[in-house]
Amino acid sequence: MWWYVHVAAQAFAQNAPTAPVPADGGGGGGGEAPGMPPGCAGGGLGGLLPFILIMIVMMFLLTWPRQREEKKRKALLNALQKGDSVVTIGGVCGTIQGLSEEYAVLKLDDGVTVKFLRSAVARVASAEEKK
Repeated sequence: MWWYVHVAAQAFAQNAPTAPVPADGGGGGGGEAPGMPPGCAGGGLGGLLPFILIMIVMMFLLTWPRQREEKKRKALLNALQKGDSVVTIGGVCGTIQGLSEEYAVLKLDDGVTVKFLRSAVARVASAEEKK
């Protein structure tokens, strides 16, 4: 299959019409590309500039909201205190009984405590959820 594509591409390249190039190289002097009308600069970074600007804007639009969310999450995890009612990312609801740098011990019921990673806390429960 690829052999046929290759042969067809070679045949097309051999039979493709080419534009006549004037003997002076086209243009009329200067740095124009051969076959280009006078005053037209060919290629360069000017053609890529809009694409580069679009990529920069897209990068900014994609990363900025994520950075904002990460700051909010860090603030939430740093503000945790003993006695806060929290909900974990797994949906487990409990009251913080103990905190360390990396872990949080949640009291789920009388006599039932579970040790979670501090980063597993999704949110602090509202007053309505505490009831």
